[in-house]
Amino acid sequence: MKTHKLLSSEVTPLRVSSLPTRPTAPASMGGKGYTPAQMKAAFDKLPLLIAERFNSLIDDITTGCVLEAMEVAVGDGMKLSELIEAIGNGNLASLISVGNSSLATALANLEARLTKLEEVL
Repeated sequence: MKTHKLLSSEVTPLRVSSLPTRPTAPASMGGKGYTPAQMKAAFDKLPLLIAERFNSLIDDITTGCVLEAMEVAVGDGMKLSELIEAIGNGNLASLISVGNSSLATALANLEARLTKLEEVL
């Protein structure tokens, strides 16, 4: 997994509270030297870091690192990624049991019975 937690050592230097209240005079004139553009960039750093880590987490989940590791209580040893795939491709009914057969089989049998009933009527 590529994703790792945000550490205090990464977040603390990006805190907006460490910035001056407004842009200041250049350092050569005794100020801290924050231009409006530098202040805007400083405000953007923490949200951009959070967005980067969030996107990395989404990549880990969608590329299977997390999904492949999680087993679910459907089927023998089925992975969560396989369940999601079955939902996406319309095969979920084949994984759900109704009595001794799958839901897909039970639905097909029901459809066949309804067709016979329609023919009789």
